[in-house]
Order: sequence, then structure tokens, then C-alpha cells
Amino acid sequence: MLRSAQSPATGAQEAYKILIIASLRYPIAEPFAGGLEAHTSALARGLRDRGHSVLVAGADGSDPGIVGYEFGGHGFDPGINVGAGGRYYF
Repeated sequence: MLRSAQSPATGAQEAYKILIIASLRYPIAEPFAGGLEAHTSALARGLRDRGHSVLVAGADGSDPGIVGYEFGGHGFDPGINVGAGGRYYF
């Protein structure tokens, strides 16, 4: 269900609490490793500029101005086998 960002009763803009879970492979910091990291940063900043409360969870080494929670020590492990449905098998 999509909700309007504007309250029908008052016409005032609603602010949302948003959690963005970023990739753990690369930190969200400039210079960006790729498009996913750049997009995550731009999305978080754009939503904050619109008055929303945004928490980004990302990899160690991320810019603290963008990422509020870092996943420490997990990183990307090419030895992990990802099975059907995106489940991890060790």
C-alpha cells in the first residue's frame, strides 16, 4: 500500500523513519566503489533533505555522515555459497 507523503487532513508533509540496509561488500564513502554505493548515498541524502529520518546500515569504513550503523567484521566472503532463495550456507 502506498501512502501519500502529504496528510489529507492537514495538508502538511509527513516525515517517515526509513532504514536503508546497504551492501556489506564495500563501504559507503567517497570515492565510491561503484554505482550501488553512490546510489545509496544519494538516496539517503535526498530523503534527509526532504525531512525524513534515515538510518543507513553499511560496511565498516563507511562515511559516518551517511551511515549510522556499521556492520563490523562481516564483509564479503567469496567462500560463502548462496543457495536458492538467497539463503546462506556455510
